[in-house]
Amino acid sequence: MTESLIWWSIAIYLLIAIGIAIMSRQGPSESMSGYFLGNRQMNGFVSALSYSATTYSAFMMVGLAGLTYAGGVGALGFEIIYFAGVSLVAIFGPKFWAVGKKFGFVTPSEMLGHRYNSKHVAMAVSIASCIFLIPYSAVQLAGVGYLLQGITDGAITFTTGVVLATVIAIFFSYIAGIRSVM
Repeated sequence: MTESLIWWSIAIYLLIAIGIAIMSRQGPSESMSGYFLGNRQMNGFVSALSYSATTYSAFMMVGLAGLTYAGGVGALGFEIIYFAGVSLVAIFGPKFWAVGKKFGFVTPSEMLGHRYNSKHVAMAVSIASCIFLIPYSAVQLAGVGYLLQGITDGAITFTTGVVLATVIAIFFSYIAGIRSVM
C-alpha cells in the first residue's frame, strides 16, 4: 500500500466523519449532560456499536496482542477480568443509567459521592478514573501509531500516527461531545 493512498484514505475518512460529526451537533446541548451523555438520548444499539468500536480497536489489535505475546497465558487473566467487567455492566448498567437519569448524574463519581454523601469518595473515584484512563488512552493512541507505521513500512512514523490520532480525538470531542464520537 502506498503512502499517498493511505493519506488519501485518511483524508476521505476525515471528510466523511467530520460531516457526520457536524450533523450530530444539530439540536440543543446546553448542559454537561448534553455534551457528555448526548442528552441521555443514545439508544442501546448506538451505545453497543460505540462500545464495540472501542473494544475492538487499537487496544485489542495492538495492546492485547502485545500483552499476550509478552505474557503468554497470563493474558488470559486480563481477558477473564475484562469479561467479568462486561458481564457486570450488562447486569448493573441499566440500574446505573436509571439512577443517573433520576438524579441528573453525569459521571460515576457524582453518583458515588452522592450515594455515600462524601466529596472525598467522589474525588477518589475521579482520580482513580483519570489514572486508569492514562494507560488505556496511551494504548489506543500508540496502536494507531504502530498500525500506520506498520502498513506504510515506516513512511508514516509512529509519532505522526500518535499525534494524528490525538488531534482527531480531541477535534471530534470538541465538535459535539459524545454525539460526534458515537
